[in-house]
Amino acid sequence: MDKLDLVSYIPAAFRSFPAYLQQHIHHARNPWSFFEYYQNAPDSIHTIMPLFWTSLTLTYVLGLVTGNVSQIDRQWTFLPIAYSLHFVLYPLFNNNGEAFLHNLPRLCLMWSLMVVWGVRLTAHTARRGLYNFFDEDYRWQIWRDQLPTWLFQLFHLGFIAIAQSLLLAAMSLPYQNVLLTPRPTQSSSALGLPYGLGATDVILTVLTLLTIYTQFMADNQQYHFQTYKQHVKKSQSQDDINVNIPRNVTTYKQGPFDITWTPKDAQRGFITKGLWAWSRHPNFACEMTFWALQGLFPLLSASFGSVGAGLTVGEKRGMVLPSPIIPAIAYSCLFIASTWFTESITAPKYPAYKSYQALVGQFAPQVTVFKGIISLLLGTRTRLAEELGWVGSRDVKGKKVQ
Repeated sequence: MDKLDLVSYIPAAFRSFPAYLQQHIHHARNPWSFFEYYQNAPDSIHTIMPLFWTSLTLTYVLGLVTGNVSQIDRQWTFLPIAYSLHFVLYPLFNNNGEAFLHNLPRLCLMWSLMVVWGVRLTAHTARRGLYNFFDEDYRWQIWRDQLPTWLFQLFHLGFIAIAQSLLLAAMSLPYQNVLLTPRPTQSSSALGLPYGLGATDVILTVLTLLTIYTQFMADNQQYHFQTYKQHVKKSQSQDDINVNIPRNVTTYKQGPFDITWTPKDAQRGFITKGLWAWSRHPNFACEMTFWALQGLFPLLSASFGSVGAGLTVGEKRGMVLPSPIIPAIAYSCLFIASTWFTESITAPKYPAYKSYQALVGQFAPQVTVFKGIISLLLGTRTRLAEELGWVGSRDVKGKKVQ
C-alpha cells in the first residue's frame, strides 16, 4: 500500500501560493503594487490571499486590543462581495485571463445578485446600529462568561478569527468554479441567451431575487415589531404616552401581509406574525437559501460537469473546491449551530417561546404545516395559537389563523 500523501490533499493553489509570493517580492517592478501582483497571479485563488490575510489579522488584533470580538460580524456585509469581485475581474486584468472570458457573463450575473444581497444586508445592519465600533454581539459575552479566559482566547483565535475568516473567503469559491468552467459547445441556449447563459441561469436569478425580497420582508417585520415593543415599554414607563407609534395598537402592511401589533404582542416579547408565523427564523432561512442558489449557478451550468476532466485522482483531490455547494453547506451548519445557541438563550427568557417552538418550524414552512397537523390531532392547536396571539388575527391578508 502506498504511503498516504497528505500534501496531495492540499489544493494546488494553496501549495503554490508561497512560491508565487516569493517570486513577486523578489522580481516584481513594484512589490507593493497589488495590480501587478494581480496581473501576474498564475492562479485566481492567489488574488484573494492578500485580502484574506489582512482581514484575518485585523480581525484578531482589533479583537485583542478593543476587547470587542464582533469585528468579524461587521465584515459579513461586504467581504464576500470583495472576494467574489476578484474572480469576476480575473478574465479582464490577469495576463492569462483571456482563456476565461467566456464565463464573464455568468460571473457578472452572480456578482450583481450578490451586490443586491449586500445592499439589503448593509442597510439593515446600519439601521440596527451594528456598525458601531463598540457594539458587540451579546452571545460573545455569554461565551466569555462561561469559558475560562485562556479558553475564550483560543475560541477567539480559532473560531471567531480564523474559522469565520475562512468561511467568508469560501463563500466566493463558487465564482472560481464558474471561472474554470469550460467554454460551452453552443454559442447560445435554447432560449436564445448568448454567452453560455441558459434557462437555469434565468430560473436561479428569479429565485434569488424572490429570496432577497422575502428576507427583506422578514427583516422589516421583525424591525417594525421590535420598534413597536420598545415604544410600548417607553410609554409604560412614562406618564406621557404620546409616542410616535400608538401604545395600544398599530397596523403594519407589507407585501401580502397585513399585521396588527397589540400590547399583548409586545408583552410576549418576540414576533409571531407575518412570515414569522411560518418560520421561527425566516430571515436565516432566506440567507441560507441565497448561498445555496449561488452554488447552484455553476453546478447546474451545462459545462460544469467537464471541469477537471482528464485529471488524475490526485489532481482532482488538489482542486480548491470539488463542489460549489460546499460553502453553502458549511454556512448552513454555522447558522444552525448559531440558531440553536440563540434559542437556548431565548426560550428561558420568554415563557411562550416553548409554544412557538411546538407550533412553528425553525426554518422550513413545511415543518410548520406538519407541526400544525400534529397539534390538531393532539388537540393542542387552539391553546398554542392563543398563546401566540393568532386566534382572531390576520397573519396573511384574507386568511385568519384559527
